[in-house]
Formats: sequence, C-alpha cells, structure tokens
Amino acid sequence: MTDEGVFERFVFLSGLSTVQAQQWSALVSECTQAIRAKLREDCDENANSTVLEGAAAAMALWRRCAILDARGQVNSFKAGDVSISSKSSADSAYSVYLQALAACGQLLSEDEFVFGRVESLCTEN
Repeated sequence: MTDEGVFERFVFLSGLSTVQAQQWSALVSECTQAIRAKLREDCDENANSTVLEGAAAAMALWRRCAILDARGQVNSFKAGDVSISSKSSADSAYSVYLQALAACGQLLSEDEFVFGRVESLCTEN
C-alpha cells in the first residue's frame, strides 16, 4: 500500500481532477496511516495492497465529505408546504467506506470499541 496508490483511488472515488484532489493529499496520507495502523501483525501489506488502498481511499472520501458537510453544505430546504431534502454525501461515502472495510476485514485487527448490552448484566436476579 502506497500513498500514491491511495491517492489515485481517492481521485477516482471523489471524481476530482488530480489538481483538485491535491488539496486533500494530507487527509489521504492520514487515512493511509490509519489503515496501516489497523493491520494485523501477520498481514502481508504488499500482497493485499489493492484492498487496503481501497479502504484508505474510501476513508479519505468519507472524511472529505464529512468536512464539506460540516462547512455548511445545504442538504434540505423548506418553503411553506414544500420541502426538499437529500441524503448527506457523508452518509453515502460512509457506506462506501464500510464496504471497503468489509473487503479487507480479515486483514485488520479488531480493536474497534463496540457499545452494546451484555446479557449477563441485564438479568432481573
């Protein structure tokens, strides 16, 4: 997995030109490092570079969309009885990211925090 490979995938996923995407290169690099940090010790990064680069690029796309949404991109409009709304681009990008993670799930360590109910603690006894 290389920064260049992830950047090329990011350009493809985002639909930006290489010049336009250049302003997001630091974000792409951060996402590459984030995926690399999640790798299992026994993972051969070179042999699995395609799926890992896809996951890093999808993460960068999701974060870019979240940043743009946070800057105030309008997703809904209401005037009287008429309302128009659209799904957030960050929501769509997050779905792409989750699919990319699933593709390389066996290569990553499972250190994600999961919030849930533990049945043995929720009994009436």
